[in-house]
Amino acid sequence: MAGGFVFALPLLALVACLAVVWWVVPRRRALVAVDEAAHPGLARLRRSTLVGRLLALVAGATAAVVTASTGGLGRGFALAPAAFAAVLIVGVLAADLAARDDARTPGTAGLEVRRVRDLLAPGLVRLAATVGVVLAVFLGWAGVVAVPDDLGRAGRALTYNCVEGCDFGTLSPWPGSYYSVPMAAALLGVLLLAGIAVGVTVRRPRNGASPEIVAVDDVVRRRSVESALAAVGVAFTGSLAGTALLSGVRLAGLGPDRGPVALQVAGWVLLLAGLAALVCLVWCLVVLLLPGASAGAKPSGRSLAAEPERAHG
Repeated sequence: MAGGFVFALPLLALVACLAVVWWVVPRRRALVAVDEAAHPGLARLRRSTLVGRLLALVAGATAAVVTASTGGLGRGFALAPAAFAAVLIVGVLAADLAARDDARTPGTAGLEVRRVRDLLAPGLVRLAATVGVVLAVFLGWAGVVAVPDDLGRAGRALTYNCVEGCDFGTLSPWPGSYYSVPMAAALLGVLLLAGIAVGVTVRRPRNGASPEIVAVDDVVRRRSVESALAAVGVAFTGSLAGTALLSGVRLAGLGPDRGPVALQVAGWVLLLAGLAALVCLVWCLVVLLLPGASAGAKPSGRSLAAEPERAHG
């Protein structure tokens, strides 16, 4: 029953996400208008990044499903959030590379100072950092207390002393090293990909001397960075929600006559953390489906002057 509850959570998250999207879409502000006749490259930039993001979402969802269905003993489910995020970030990066020169004007450029921090969405950064720390602490503790399962697979079970009715009990699967090591490697890979994608987006050249190009490109650029950060958020919150809820349900359900009180308290704490992560997961998915839904990012560039094409930008 607990397993069915946990496996139903992604469906509930999807339904909640779609409900939020349905409510928010009519209230979203349209992207800055583009004079396609005057700036055909700018129109291509907006179109290619939008299509690329949608294709990346589909590819990421497919990768998550395939990963979840192929990993043995639940490893696939553990790696599915990271697989989704990695494929999505690669898709966003590919779209940015394909549109690399679309915001440029031949023979003209603007000398600009563009910084990564000007494009970052503070809310997403704080979310990823907070959830990442909580996930690291949880997986570290789970790895320390884990033991081999009945077939000798290291870090896949938890053994505890019974209060009454038995000498000891065992919970398996348990998110010890059997699951946490590949999860950590996958999440570090997601962070690396996100860093590369953000760097490429920030350094993509443009004509900073044109106010219209700057206005539209700022929005497109900021939303590409936002998508990469939201993908990291999905990887972290999805990993924490799945592992914490599954572990929390089992620990909290040990009962007063079997498991130690400390483990039961830990179970309830994990349940709360998992539910909070699930809420954050829905928010990250909404940000991916509705670019610009996160607040706080500021315009990325400060145009200083127009000069020949040799200027960087």
